[in-house]
Amino acid sequence: MAKSKFSPLISFDRLWCGNHQIPTSLLIEVSGKEKTEKKLALFRFFLAISIVAELFGYFFITFGLALDVSSLYFFLGISLKIGGTILGALFQNKAGIFLSLKLQSYLRQLKSCSLEVHSILADRGCSEAEINALKTLPSDVYQSEINSYQSARVLNIGTPLFCSLALLISGDLFTSIVVASLGLLSFPIGEGFLKDSTLRKESKLRLGLAAQLLQYVDKVYREHLWLTTKVNFLSQLPLLLFAIRLVWNSAGPLLASFFGLTQGLAGLTGTLAFQKSRVAAIRAAETTTHLIQALNSPYLIITPQRWKEHCSKHENAIEDGDKKIESWNGKENGVLINNFSPIVSLRENSFFSVSCFIPAGSLYLLKAASGKGKSRFLAALTHLIEHTGDIYFSLEGALVSAHKLSRKEFDSKIFFLREEDIEASSRIIDLFKAITHKKNRQLMEESKVQFDPLLVDLAWSSPDNLIEQEIKNIESAKLSAFPNTMLPFLKELRKAQTRQIQQLLDNAGGNLTSERIFPERNFLTLSAGEKRRLMTLIALETCRTIKDTALVILDEPFTHLDQANIDEQLKSIVMMQKLPSPPSVLIISHLFVDEIKEKLSDVQVCCPN
Repeated sequence: MAKSKFSPLISFDRLWCGNHQIPTSLLIEVSGKEKTEKKLALFRFFLAISIVAELFGYFFITFGLALDVSSLYFFLGISLKIGGTILGALFQNKAGIFLSLKLQSYLRQLKSCSLEVHSILADRGCSEAEINALKTLPSDVYQSEINSYQSARVLNIGTPLFCSLALLISGDLFTSIVVASLGLLSFPIGEGFLKDSTLRKESKLRLGLAAQLLQYVDKVYREHLWLTTKVNFLSQLPLLLFAIRLVWNSAGPLLASFFGLTQGLAGLTGTLAFQKSRVAAIRAAETTTHLIQALNSPYLIITPQRWKEHCSKHENAIEDGDKKIESWNGKENGVLINNFSPIVSLRENSFFSVSCFIPAGSLYLLKAASGKGKSRFLAALTHLIEHTGDIYFSLEGALVSAHKLSRKEFDSKIFFLREEDIEASSRIIDLFKAITHKKNRQLMEESKVQFDPLLVDLAWSSPDNLIEQEIKNIESAKLSAFPNTMLPFLKELRKAQTRQIQQLLDNAGGNLTSERIFPERNFLTLSAGEKRRLMTLIALETCRTIKDTALVILDEPFTHLDQANIDEQLKSIVMMQKLPSPPSVLIISHLFVDEIKEKLSDVQVCCPN
């Protein structure tokens, strides 16, 4: 790992990125896959070579114009300029796509630990608006790559200097000095413009808009008007300088002089105009860096590299089949939790340790009042944050430590749905995707023969509200991501899912049978009690469909419910216990403890201090 950080390619990449782009070294730290991540550094290296070719193109164009417009130097310059531009854009796009896809994969991991990551980002100075805009980061980072500040800076400074060199060689000393001065001045002027205007303005606007103080915001905008006027004046200087050159000496290669002056001023004004995009790039790079560092925090266990490091710390876990733990009799299937406790910071002292064996089909009730660290315990139990102790899965006499499993294998064994991790746009139908997939598999496989399989998978994976809109687009002859021929399939897929989920809701009883509850309804618009019932139903149907589920965690499943719906909730849990391959059930609740013990079988109760 250390070697990759200081290799010439990685060192070049870090220098190229500065604070405007995401360095390859940061991705290597997160994934541990040096060979894969170094592709990004290679794309940027080839981009730099393309820019050098483009600069030599400007040199030969200017030199050719100074000699003769039909000169071979001129056409060589044109070829280098066009080739460098096209190749540079190609490598910029490749880098942007690579980084955007990588960031989207990180955001997918964020779904199960949004609260923890948002807390870390807030501590690192990210505003609420920036945290809420995390989903747009892949697009922002992509734009930062294809509009690279480093590329623009090299071109804005290098182009006038290469044109100046060509003019100097051709004998036009005056114009050469002017053009070179414009190129050399563009960097300090641009830096001053950024610090004294752009960054200051953005900082003022950020505070003013957050404070909703419109008078202050108006003042900031009026200050910016004068600055804009000065920049516009600079953009007209090429004509003025060319006129001065013409009056001073009407002879000589005027076409080359005009081209050189134009490129010099284009570099200067381009540097000033780019500062707004530069601020956006810096902000996107900062937020993305904070996000990646948060995901790779030693406190969290989210990325593949962190999972690997975490499991290596627990390599002394009890081997499969070891029967030294008293709470396990060595025969029953179930889940064993041994001396398990979250690792918390020094500022927190409300935590507890749990040791128990939950046989398959039985229930463990963790009774604790608010503020006792239940949420932190559950985050540790699902291996989102660091912990002490271990969790084992017992199956047919074998005891398997969670740390002997891959992340994917571990996640498949535990069902825990947190309301905070459900996206704001999610409908009820979206929450049942894993459950209805098996029922709709035949329809999708048949459709993959007729249509592009990737489009069929896209139709299944996309949120229901977006698929509904695509159907409307096709029906109204508007542009759609899907061909018109897929319209019958899209309608049939939605209809099948709606019918299947509506049947589950009708069979659930209680408040879920209300006409107000239907598959297309947004989850966040449900009442607190309706959400509790729905999440327990999803847990039941997940265990019925996915046989590998070993542990179901229900957090406060009885709050906000009247007695009739508490009874329905208890029925759902009983059904879960009576499945052919029942899971162990962990319930977090400080209410209705006596009623739970009375109406459910095989209940253990723990009251941590």
